[in-house]
Amino acid sequence: MELELLRPAARRRRTDNYPQTQVCVVIAVFCVIAVYGLHRLTPALSSMPLLLLIRVTAVALLLIAAGIVSGLIYHRFRLRRFLNEYPPPGRLLNVGAFRMHILAEGEQRELPGIIWIPGSHDAGIAMAPFHNAFRDKTRSVLYDRAGSGWSDNGSFPRTVVREVDELARLLDKAGEKGPFVIVAHSLGGLIATNFAYKYPEKLAGLILLDIACPDLNAYTANLPGSKTIGDGRLLPWLAVLGVLWHRHAPGGRASVYSDEERKILDGFHAQVKTHANFISALNAVAADPLGTVSTPGILGDMPLVSIIPKIDAAEHNNELRPHVPYMTEFQLANLVAITAAARLRTAQLSRCGESRYSPESTGHNFLAEAPDFVIAEVTEMLQALSSLKCRS
Repeated sequence: MELELLRPAARRRRTDNYPQTQVCVVIAVFCVIAVYGLHRLTPALSSMPLLLLIRVTAVALLLIAAGIVSGLIYHRFRLRRFLNEYPPPGRLLNVGAFRMHILAEGEQRELPGIIWIPGSHDAGIAMAPFHNAFRDKTRSVLYDRAGSGWSDNGSFPRTVVREVDELARLLDKAGEKGPFVIVAHSLGGLIATNFAYKYPEKLAGLILLDIACPDLNAYTANLPGSKTIGDGRLLPWLAVLGVLWHRHAPGGRASVYSDEERKILDGFHAQVKTHANFISALNAVAADPLGTVSTPGILGDMPLVSIIPKIDAAEHNNELRPHVPYMTEFQLANLVAITAAARLRTAQLSRCGESRYSPESTGHNFLAEAPDFVIAEVTEMLQALSSLKCRS
């Protein structure tokens, strides 16, 4: 399964105007000014130990400045080369003061169309294997959220409400009428459920793949590290210095994606905006856990399937422990229990909701671990909705 890359109608405009870039430039300039000041001070000193210390400091500052400047230049060079090699495969459409990328393929006949929303703040191409599997069967849509993939940056902070409205404007601009089934994973599930609440007329159903649970933020928002994942705070700084061009994007992608798709995902993972927007999206959810859809029955009779991994409590405890070393065993046990309950409650958002388990031995990223299972589940819902439409 391989994504066909098409030439865009027009070259997109790129900016890399992030605080990380500006701070790095300021540090480099400061180092150069400091070295110049130390150089002017040296002739007035007679103490050899002090002269040696100043010279060592000057060399260190010059190395820091040279490293920052080299990193900035290298990142810009790699970014330009990446964009030239992999232009956007779909269309870049104005949705206000910026453009968003959408790739819609296939014909919508008997079956509803599909909108794919990946987890994290990934580009739409993260769902390419599934898009490729359905674009010959019905209308299939990949899109890049503002600040991800080939899309321009939108307004900050990246709130769920803002991203829902941006998706609605993008579909209208693209002339995509639907009705659609949204298939969403992890953090993308918050966009899916809130979109279903605000624009139910555009949807035929939801398939939620172990989506993020907004309830959890009421318990965890003030815990250390709750607003980022792993080394998330560090990644924008590494990206602006070009370090991430030599790091593969996570997620077991080698077995799911083509070589070309994996290179594109790695290229997006190396960019500052990917991580800056992800952190902003996490912060927004953590800051307002009551501002997203979570009430049972709020989606009415919307057909909804929530697929979650069947994880043993003890196994989940052991899996989380390395990431939350500051928690007591009592706190961790509570977190595991709350997570399990929240996963089951997702199906209750609709009166027609249903919970199902992913295959044995799969976890949160079961899309990569069992892609055929996901394809079968999507096919089943499309066929069921098509049969229901025919009967009505």
